[in-house]
Amino acid sequence: KIMLMALLLGVALPAGFFYLRESMKTTVRSRKDLKNVATPFFGEIPQAYRKKQNLLARLLNRGKKEEEKPEVIVRAKSRNIINEAFRILRTNLEFMSSLNAHEGAHVVMSISANPGSGKTFISANLSSAMAIKGHRTIAIDLDVRREALSLYVNKPKTGISDYLSGNVKDYRDIILPREKTGLSIDVIPCGTVPPNPAELISSPLLAQLIAELRSQYDYIFLDCPPVGIVTDADIIAPLADTTLFIVRANLFERSMLPEVDSFYESHRYSNMGIILNGTESGGLYGYKYGYKSGYGYGYGSKSNYYGNSEA
Repeated sequence: KIMLMALLLGVALPAGFFYLRESMKTTVRSRKDLKNVATPFFGEIPQAYRKKQNLLARLLNRGKKEEEKPEVIVRAKSRNIINEAFRILRTNLEFMSSLNAHEGAHVVMSISANPGSGKTFISANLSSAMAIKGHRTIAIDLDVRREALSLYVNKPKTGISDYLSGNVKDYRDIILPREKTGLSIDVIPCGTVPPNPAELISSPLLAQLIAELRSQYDYIFLDCPPVGIVTDADIIAPLADTTLFIVRANLFERSMLPEVDSFYESHRYSNMGIILNGTESGGLYGYKYGYKSGYGYGYGSKSNYYGNSEA
């Protein structure tokens, strides 16, 4: 009897612990948590491993504040699970573009509700996936408070903020061509971090710039700040044709999903769809990856990495 009781307790206690732990989680964890959401589902990006540092390297780098340059992980001939996930997302976006066909480039803005959702990572890699397929693509860093996308091109001193403030007269002077970026896309970085981001983005020069770029590219990606934190995304929204709302697994609260649906149903953001980012398993693919994205918000706050980092 004692052995039987011990066996039962040995099974029941761990099972009860794990059940209680899972039931207390209130964040979105997988696609099944989005099954009752009215907002269209564009795709899922699994977590992606990055090489871990050994103990000695971590000790040597401890306390260092230097920003590490992120990298695009989408490759032309790569067949790993995360590249395939971006290809599926690319196909879905192309289909959405065909439904909303118009003259000039298709403008895609990326937003999120939480800092650290990985919207810059998705903007950089999805735009690269588009370029790999032969689309003329440019990405613009409109998160001028954090300039996360600019890290991919080593944060040049001149960019979109300098053009909108009138310090640069010709928009062509702020475009970094793909030959200089080392990427497959052209990039317009942030440039000088302004003291008045919302007022700067409200400038009619931004709409004029987008209109000029529409005639030169097939896709224009706008990396925007999170919604609800600042008003920038709402100012930029009328310029976009499609909105990618990034939901980070294990970060975004399920209780906030009705708010996402309210954005969609009110047409606050054009043709909005959800991308589920950083899932612990590859969904239909059945592989596990590790992914982490750091995001500090506000002047003076720093993050070690903006995109793909160690799990």
